[in-house]
Amino acid sequence: MARKSAPIRKKPTPVKLIELPEAELEALRVAPIFAATCNRACTSVKTLISRRVVPPRSGIGTPPINIDGYRKLSAYLISDPLSSTTMRGFSLRLSFSVFPFQTGIGVVGAADCFFNFDTECVSGVDQQRLNVLATSDLKTNNGLPRLGGRDLAHILHTPVLGPYVSATMSNEDSAARSAEVLVYLST
Repeated sequence: MARKSAPIRKKPTPVKLIELPEAELEALRVAPIFAATCNRACTSVKTLISRRVVPPRSGIGTPPINIDGYRKLSAYLISDPLSSTTMRGFSLRLSFSVFPFQTGIGVVGAADCFFNFDTECVSGVDQQRLNVLATSDLKTNNGLPRLGGRDLAHILHTPVLGPYVSATMSNEDSAARSAEVLVYLST
């Protein structure tokens, strides 16, 4: 029978404290000076898609624009008013990406879904629900959000999920209508 050898025990290396000169210690004790920030939330309004006519049952999208530095995004899709309950409105989808658009390659790392681990995770479930960043022209009761008026607007509020964002608006109606997408960014 083979004899078991005792495990090798290494002696711990003693920890040496670094002695700093008093001048360096004083510099570390001074409160840090941070770069000046806004005394209120920094905001900006940008146009993702300028007002244009969108053919029926089709959509228009944009390449990503840089929104790095902002934390919240409210996207407004503003379209022509609806004049009857049979007309359909627009849908809006936002896509976030890590990298900008490159000719011949496209957008690397673009995603149009996000997962909120704080509120959407259900323990014991293998497949979790995804929140798709999209609005619809219909409410849950299949009624339209608003008829008539100066315009019809959808808003989509989301955290900024990447340094670049692009928008795609889709005309769900059978007639051509005009629309635009504006974003309100804030810190």
